[in-house]
Amino acid sequence: MNDEQGASVQPASAIEQDRDELGSTLANLIGVLDKYNDVVDNNNSSSRHLREIATSVAEDTEEMMEDGRLLRLGIVGQVKAGKSSLLNLLLFDGQEVLPKAATPMTASLTHILKSDRDEVEVEYYSEQDWTEIEQHAREYDRIKSQQAKDGGSAGIEPFLEAAHQLVEMASANRLTVRDHLGNKRAVPAPTAKLNEELGRFVGAEGELTPLVKSVTIRSSAGVPDLDIVDTPGINDPIVSRSRQAAKMLARCDAVLMLSYAGQFMDSVDAEFFKKRIPEEGIRHRLVLGSKFD
Repeated sequence: MNDEQGASVQPASAIEQDRDELGSTLANLIGVLDKYNDVVDNNNSSSRHLREIATSVAEDTEEMMEDGRLLRLGIVGQVKAGKSSLLNLLLFDGQEVLPKAATPMTASLTHILKSDRDEVEVEYYSEQDWTEIEQHAREYDRIKSQQAKDGGSAGIEPFLEAAHQLVEMASANRLTVRDHLGNKRAVPAPTAKLNEELGRFVGAEGELTPLVKSVTIRSSAGVPDLDIVDTPGINDPIVSRSRQAAKMLARCDAVLMLSYAGQFMDSVDAEFFKKRIPEEGIRHRLVLGSKFD
């Protein structure tokens, strides 16, 4: 087949045609859901879940067909299992470059890529993410208020308490929240200053920590041809961040799971290894006992 200039044009393969057709169908579906977003209750779990599935399939299809895609290694484990300590040892000669998550609230999804430019790209929560977090924070306050009246002391769901902490931290830091939501920002971060820059965004006392959903670190210390994904703890209480981590886990080619040696493969770890990893289609996985903190 020739074009008007006579250059040879290769016909699209059947796979590429099917991909394009699927992509068009999914784009139309997402467009319809967005068009009637004001008509359909935004809190309707079925419509929201359908949009998430359609978007995820569209992204996965595009990624599977991408030439030269990096091998993706997921690092999973509970908060304080030692994920950051292990990566600091492997990538930064043991220097404390990647900050440790002090609590499940301060954990974030982190990509580490080898690059000629040293920078940190920060992704903030979306408007919808933060609306959900605020709703959970209000529910936490309502339950606490009711408990104060009734003298009750029953446990509160961790995701409600974590949402409350994020909102409180954003308020204490006097953040103009809406100025950040839905944005991405890249800042230069040479290895010598990487810990300082990351501390601002994901550190336990970081000014912007309550608003950050994920970070991507591009560094000369990365591993060639490998996209390392350090996930939040597998017991992450922030719902929107947990969904993002699950989606990314499904796109990993292999998973390295850390379990604290003092409580090796406790019930949380065992449940994750037995159910969650197989559900995401991960065939290659390795479990390590960690003495890091």
